[in-house]
Amino acid sequence: TIWAYGTLKYKRNEHLRAINWEVMRQIDWFSPQGLSNVIWGLSAIEYRDIKALVCISEEVMRRPLEQLMPPDISTLLYSFAVLAWMHEGALAKLRKAVRLKMPQFASRDVANVSWAMVTLSHRDDGIFQKLMMKAQEIVPEFTVTGLCNIAWAFVRFG
Repeated sequence: TIWAYGTLKYKRNEHLRAINWEVMRQIDWFSPQGLSNVIWGLSAIEYRDIKALVCISEEVMRRPLEQLMPPDISTLLYSFAVLAWMHEGALAKLRKAVRLKMPQFASRDVANVSWAMVTLSHRDDGIFQKLMMKAQEIVPEFTVTGLCNIAWAFVRFG
C-alpha cells in the first residue's frame, strides 16, 4: 500500500501513520521485496517516520544475506539515502549484501548503490572499485539517468 502511495505521491499523514503501524506490527511477514517496496514508498513521498525506519532497519539486520536480492539491496540503500537515514547496523548489512551480490547487479542496482553510498557519505574503496568495474561491464544497459547517477557518484567519490 505504501508503494502505491509513493507512486501516486499521496501524503496523508493520518493514513500513513495507520499503515506504518500495520507494517511494523506485521514486519516479519514481509518479503525482502516487500520491505524495499515499503521504504521506497516512504522515500518517494519523503515521509520520514523514525519508528518505521528503525523497524525496517532492524528487520534488514535480522534477515539472512541470501534472502536479499540485488533490486532489494539497491532500493533499500537508495531509499535510506533519500530519507537521510543512517542506521549503522542496517547499512553494514547492506554493504555486505552489495559485496556478496555484486556479480548479479543490473545497471539500476549499480547506479542506485553508487548514488546512495555517496549521498550517505559512506566511503568504501573496495565497493566503489567493484561498482566501477561492474559499470564498465554493463555500460550499454544504463539509462541516461543511471549514467548520470554513476558519473556523479564516481566524481564525488574522487
